[in-house]
Amino acid sequence: MMIQKKKIGILITIVILALVFFTKTGQKIVCQAGRKPGFCSGIAYLYYANQSYENAKEFFELDAKRGVYKAQSYLGHLYHDGLGTPQDYTQAKYWYEKAAAQGHTNAMLWLGVMYEEGHGVASDARQAIQYYKQAADYGEVLGLTYIGIMYQDGKVVEKDYIQAAKYYQQACNAGETRKACIYLEDIKKKIAKTNAQN
Repeated sequence: MMIQKKKIGILITIVILALVFFTKTGQKIVCQAGRKPGFCSGIAYLYYANQSYENAKEFFELDAKRGVYKAQSYLGHLYHDGLGTPQDYTQAKYWYEKAAAQGHTNAMLWLGVMYEEGHGVASDARQAIQYYKQAADYGEVLGLTYIGIMYQDGKVVEKDYIQAAKYYQQACNAGETRKACIYLEDIKKKIAKTNAQN
C-alpha cells in the first residue's frame, strides 16, 4: 500500500512538471517566479528558433523589463522586423538603446542600421557611423565593415573607395574575416581600375 502511494505521488509530480515545462502557462509561471535574470530568455530562444515569434516576444519582454540586455536586443529586433508583433521602429529603437547602454554590440549595430536606413528616424550618416564605431570600440569589428560599406556604396555619405578600403583594412586586421577581407580585395580592384582609367 505504501509503495502504491509513492508511485502515485511520483506520477503526480511528473504530470505537474510536464505541465510546467511543456505548456506556455507553466513556463510563464516558472519564468516569473525565477530570480535568475535570463531564465525567461532561455525559453524565448527556443520559441525564436522555432519561429514562434509571438511567444518569443512574451518571454523576451519579461527579461527585457528586468534589464537583461540580450533580451532587450532581441525584443528590439522583433519590433524592428515586425516578427510576432506589428513593426514598430519606436519600440525597436527604445529596446536597442537600452541594450546598447549596457554595452551590447549587436544593439549598437542595429541602431546604426536604423540611422543609416532611416528606419523610424531621420537618415543620419554621422549617427550611424557613431554607433558602428561604438560597436567596434566594444570589440565588434563588424561595425568597421559597415562603415566601409557606407563609403563603398555612397549610401548617406559621399562614395569614397579609399575611405572604404581604410575601414575594411582595419576590420580585416582586427580579425573580421567574414566580410571585411573579401570586401577589401574587391575594393582594391575597383580602386586599381579607377586609377587605370584616369
